[in-house]
Amino acid sequence: MDNNNKNIEEIISGLKKEYEDKIKEFQNKQNEIISEMDKNLKLLLEEYKVKKEVEKEKEKEIEREEEEKKEIERKNELNDNVNLINDFKFCNVNTMRNNTISNNLYITYMKSVAVYNIKKNNDILYEIAYPDNYDGYNIIIYNILLNKISNKIPYAHSNLIHKIKHYYDALSKNHFLLTSSKDESVKLWNISSNPILNIIKIDNCFDGYSSSPFCMLFNKGDYFILGGSFDKKKQIWNKNGSLIGPIEKSNLNIGKFIETTYIENQPYVLLSGQNHSESYDYNNNTIKIYKSNKYNCQHLIINLFHKNEAIYLITGDDGNNVIIFDFISTNEISSISVGNYCIYSLCSLNEKNILVGNSNKELKIIDVDNKSIVKNYSVHNNYIYGIEKIKIPEKGEYIITYDNTDIKLWQKK
Repeated sequence: MDNNNKNIEEIISGLKKEYEDKIKEFQNKQNEIISEMDKNLKLLLEEYKVKKEVEKEKEKEIEREEEEKKEIERKNELNDNVNLINDFKFCNVNTMRNNTISNNLYITYMKSVAVYNIKKNNDILYEIAYPDNYDGYNIIIYNILLNKISNKIPYAHSNLIHKIKHYYDALSKNHFLLTSSKDESVKLWNISSNPILNIIKIDNCFDGYSSSPFCMLFNKGDYFILGGSFDKKKQIWNKNGSLIGPIEKSNLNIGKFIETTYIENQPYVLLSGQNHSESYDYNNNTIKIYKSNKYNCQHLIINLFHKNEAIYLITGDDGNNVIIFDFISTNEISSISVGNYCIYSLCSLNEKNILVGNSNKELKIIDVDNKSIVKNYSVHNNYIYGIEKIKIPEKGEYIITYDNTDIKLWQKK
């Protein structure tokens, strides 16, 4: 019996030892596997770190290349702007217009033109409307691409036509021309109709001040006519030509410029005159004042300038400066001297440059950032009263400049 028990104990002891050996062997293998995995993980981490460093270097290289590319583009753009007029193909619209008019006569007394595109018979026409005050105070409509007169509103007024502006009503899809005259009337023409119809006539505007600027404003499916004068009156008429009343909060001595603009579909009226400029928020009936740091500085012209998604109001003053204001805060950002002659027209060329026309018959390109004149061109025989831009698909961008007798059309090659 004792021998049997002894044998059983030896067997159990042997099995126990064998089991423990197996456990140790398994643990050793497990440790080897874990060690190998740890080793491989460390290698992967090292590889990942090296890869990330390489990627960072590539990103930096791409950023450097992008910066170099932007710098090249900036220099090329500046060079393009410097050569703007030289790179434009010149077409003098006035040449055809004068075919039947004596060159010895004071032809148009033209201080305003309207540049626009309009759809007719499934064709898009690019047109300039301008006053011809020589024979009957007519409005001439000129086709830019065909280089010829395409339509005419004969005897549009009974005296000199001072202002012409184009407006498009997206709701009715009608195109309008708004005209004001020395005959003390303002008229609205529907040029989408055939024949062209005079749909509004407002007589005796501002007691003889109808040569002052007028504009139209579209708001919530309706439209209004607004005007200003030297007697500080700013009036509003409805689409029936009935007087609604004054812009009471404005105390601006106007007579220089009035225009409408839409920012985030909110209608604003821009006004300029003696001492300061204003923007009138039509829906909220509020006025913002843009006053130069220069004492008693008369604002002669006004426009908007967009840069880096910000909006600026730009004016030309009687001190021969272009003044730039933040549109929202009304703070003056900068003042740029443009020479010794009065500014008569302003146009934003791009985010860096402004075109300026002056009383010395010069067209100047202004670098906004450097506050300098990039280039100066003599392109007219009289004061440059206006500069307009129009982009024609597949044709490019056109610049239109005009004085009181000539319209000049420039097309970039």
